[in-house]
Order: sequence, then C-alpha cells, then structure tokens
Amino acid sequence: DEPGHLGNIYHFLEGKPGWPEQMTMLPGYHYLVAALWQLHPPVKLLTLARLVPTLSALLALAAFAVAWRRLHRPDSDTPLAFAGPATLLFSLLPIFQPFTALAYTDVPALAFALVAVALHLSGRRALTALAFVPALLTRQTNLLWPAFLVAYELLRADAPRREFFRRTAWLLGLLALSAAAIIAALTTTGRLTPGT
Repeated sequence: DEPGHLGNIYHFLEGKPGWPEQMTMLPGYHYLVAALWQLHPPVKLLTLARLVPTLSALLALAAFAVAWRRLHRPDSDTPLAFAGPATLLFSLLPIFQPFTALAYTDVPALAFALVAVALHLSGRRALTALAFVPALLTRQTNLLWPAFLVAYELLRADAPRREFFRRTAWLLGLLALSAAAIIAALTTTGRLTPGT
C-alpha cells in the first residue's frame, strides 16, 4: 500500500483538485507528511513518509506506558519503568512489527489514540477529546476508541455513577459530532471514504 499512500501525498503536494481516487481514509497522515515535507527535510519523501510512523511508534509506546501505569498503578509514585514489561509486550504486537517503518497510517493512528487514552486515564477530559481528533483524521475506525472509553466509564465499579456524564461529556460530544459528520458524508456522497 505504500505506493498508494505516496500517491495521495503527491496529490496534496501538487495541489491537485479534489480527493485522490484511491483514498480510503481521511487524510490526516498524508497532510502531516506533506506539511513536514514543506519544511524541506534532508531526506527523500519516501523516507519521510516512513519516518513519521517510526517516530509515531515511539510516541505510541510512551503513551501506552503512561496509560498502563495510570490504569494499573494510579496512586503509585513508581516511575514509568514499572510499565516496562507490559510496554515491551505491547511493542511486540504484530501490527507494530511490519508497519513501524513503512509509509502506512496504522501506527500514527494508534499513537494518537493511545495519547488520548493516556490523557483520559490521567483525568484530562477535554484534552482527551482534542487528542482523538488527529486519530480520527488519520483512520475513521479510531471512532471505536472514544466509544470504548465511554463504555469503560459506564462499567467502572471504582467511580460514582453520578459522575458518569462529567467524565464522558467531552467524549460524548466528540461522538455526536462524528455521527453528524458521518450522516452528512452519507447524504452528500453516499460513502464514508474521501476517494471512490
């Protein structure tokens, strides 16, 4: 799929009108690579397109470590190294192996989603919803993550039920805006992908 992603990036760099025909996802990753390319880095475009997922993998690992520690040791003063074994296990996840050094959207999308999860578990509710925006603009399927966090908050036994809406208001707002965008896309284009 690398040639397809590079074709999409070139489409935006060359200022072509409309969406690339083969674009099946929202262009968050492609816009990010195109924006970084405008800074004239001393690498080829393919290298930059591969470097973004590689650096995103490091961000994903750090966000996972923070989220794991917040979930399993919320009151501990233990350093993040305590999450080391779980983070190492997460780094061996099959989706990480081939895609961390290729021009794909999987790892950047996962990194943005894990940053949002870490923020949510840290109690930063508005920043959580804001962090989900690049995750959703990279892959539409990331919409499952805020829905998962709403379900998590609903089923929590360690938090008062009366605070559910306070804990999930920003996520519910994001889900409502996403639902409106989906309905608008379906009514105007009849599909959920930018390209055909």
